[in-house]
Amino acid sequence: MRDPQMVFLIISLLFYPESSGYYCNIHVVIEDGLFEMWNRDSEIAKSSVTRIISNLNRIYTGTVFQEMGLQFQAAKITIGTDVCSGPITSIHSKQCLMKFSQMTNSTEYCTSLLVYLQ
Repeated sequence: MRDPQMVFLIISLLFYPESSGYYCNIHVVIEDGLFEMWNRDSEIAKSSVTRIISNLNRIYTGTVFQEMGLQFQAAKITIGTDVCSGPITSIHSKQCLMKFSQMTNSTEYCTSLLVYLQ
């Protein structure tokens, strides 16, 4: 693990499992094509991200994440206007993933999520 804060959180959760309310803050990047499909409506984007995160938490129900009181939450939502757009950078290309990694390279979030139109 590259983030010392995440290591500390996991160790704390292992030794104090009765604690609750730990959150994994996610940086969500919405690809521009999907945002365009949503008519560039930020409320639709926000409610969609909320639904995605809710489903993510539901997937981990009954696992060690739930036992440790760990939940995912969207801490930041970014519209990635230049993440995977353009004639050279398609959604499945290495360049797209490189741009996404550079854009979300931060210790503020436990993970990042790219949401795109397929």
